Amino acid sequence: MTKTFVLFVISFAYLLCFTNCSVIAEGTTQPAMTLEKIGEIDTVSVPTDLQIIDNTMYVVEQAGLIIYDITDIANPVQVGEFPDSGTLHGIHVIGDYAFAADLDEGLEIYNVSEFTNIQKVDTYYSGQDVAEVLVQDSVCIVSVDASKLILLNSSDIMDLTTLGEFNITSGMDFQIVDDLIFVTDNLSGLKILNISDPTNPTLVGTYVDGENVRAVNVDQEIAFISCSTDGFKILDISDISSPTLICEIHEVIWGMGHIKQGNLIYVCDYDAGLRVFDVSNLNSPIPYQIYECERVFKVFEDQEYLILLEGGDGLIEILEVIQEPTGSNIDATLVVIIGMIGVSASVIVIAMILKKKSRV
Repeated sequence: MTKTFVLFVISFAYLLCFTNCSVIAEGTTQPAMTLEKIGEIDTVSVPTDLQIIDNTMYVVEQAGLIIYDITDIANPVQVGEFPDSGTLHGIHVIGDYAFAADLDEGLEIYNVSEFTNIQKVDTYYSGQDVAEVLVQDSVCIVSVDASKLILLNSSDIMDLTTLGEFNITSGMDFQIVDDLIFVTDNLSGLKILNISDPTNPTLVGTYVDGENVRAVNVDQEIAFISCSTDGFKILDISDISSPTLICEIHEVIWGMGHIKQGNLIYVCDYDAGLRVFDVSNLNSPIPYQIYECERVFKVFEDQEYLILLEGGDGLIEILEVIQEPTGSNIDATLVVIIGMIGVSASVIVIAMILKKKSRV
């Protein structure tokens, strides 16, 4: 009887360990997911921004513009480079031209039609601090000297002309949605401007937050914002004139950047890593996954891959998002049940054998 009991305890402990391997975040409806590192780029200086077009990845480091062929995304191959004496901070590529925001030397424009022979063709706001750049529909938008948002006519790339401007205190990130531009003001929150008339951008909404808003992502009537001193927040912007807080994700300590894919939000928590949340219920996001890394501040997507920018010594990590087929959680449960039945049967058989031997 004692031997039988010992066998049962060992079998039960084994099953507990086996079951734990199949557990995912409680309450989420998402399938199990793994974030697997498949490649990296050890950069010369800190990478600050990137853009992917087809199989080409344009990266700005603090020390210059680097172009990679990512046909094999796990093994990027450098195909072009243009060293820069300033501090590059943002990039937007349109056709054969790359617009680069430079914290020391203004807005720089490069001809990248030949990767092996990149040419700088023009500079605007020379000697000024340009932190971010975005080009859409012949309008180039730049954040200059942490004090104003300037709209430029970029229909002639070789001759940009000012259309209008709007005073801000520290524009860190912006996103255009139809005739609206959502601007993260690092010192005072989120500002929403109407730019239907680019010569006269007008303020139509504000979410006041003194918690260093770093990044914004807008999805229909919802805005997601990363805050470097207060984590992550979800806003209702159905009334543009008066955004309201839906909830805060307190697990995020130092929110720097994020992207949204379906019902999942990937948040860069600077000192902790990449946190993933299920936001199917906006009022109650569920922690879903975490990829531990240090000083991560931006994340980008390319199909089933994620690209992380990390500070410190400078690193670009490439992750593959591996999701189990829908229903895999049920399959895992069935495996556990079958395993329990099998082990229980084994215990009974062994017990019977031991009992027979004891009679001999």
